[in-house]
Amino acid sequence: MSRKIYIQRINKVIDYVEAHYNSKFDLDELAKISNFSKFHFSRIFKSIVGETPFQLILIIRLEKAASKLIRSRDTISF
Repeated sequence: MSRKIYIQRINKVIDYVEAHYNSKFDLDELAKISNFSKFHFSRIFKSIVGETPFQLILIIRLEKAASKLIRSRDTISF
């Protein structure tokens, strides 16, 4: 299978995570979206993205939260 197809399948997972970032994810679910086994998916995802699937989920959630804070007029106090 070509690298281009691998990238397309991984991008499908990333798009899904970005659209459903508030959801709980498990490796089986993400692997199923990519049509890879969960073990193959984890290895391929890390090699293409440079992060594990769950590291990327955390990054996406953090970016979404930061974006909401920037657009919010509320203040944050500690």
